[in-house]
Amino acid sequence: MAMPAETVSSSTESKGGEVKKDEHGSEFVRAYAATATRGTPLVLTLDGDEATNPGTAAAATSAVYQLIVFPTSTETSAGFQWMQYKGDCDFALCDGTAAIAKDKYLDVVDGETAMTYDAAARSVQSIAVAREAYTGSADAETLVHLIGDRVNIASS
Repeated sequence: MAMPAETVSSSTESKGGEVKKDEHGSEFVRAYAATATRGTPLVLTLDGDEATNPGTAAAATSAVYQLIVFPTSTETSAGFQWMQYKGDCDFALCDGTAAIAKDKYLDVVDGETAMTYDAAARSVQSIAVAREAYTGSADAETLVHLIGDRVNIASS
């Protein structure tokens, strides 16, 4: 349920930090990325540089209480773009090497580019709940419900 570009952007938007909801209640933040691949889990970062704040970074071990965001489009050049962090999402990348069952919790592991199975019960690493099963080994867009809470990044 990616937010349509015409709904969330305009030619006057150049800075980040703006938050919007779509008609389904999903929440998006405008954040900076050097490059971004649609659906890849990224950590939202904050700093004092208005040209790149808020920004994004790859998931890293020992990162605690991090907000995970998912770019709504693939961008090859640096800039601000809309990223989803809460609500139903049909483009979040998942890796089903360890089978993902519907209604199970998902996390992101240090250095990975997709979510994986976390547990049957919610943990401090749970980012989302699977709304469909996925068992493929390649990263694929999967229907999930993003929880929108800060999490701890799992180590590999």
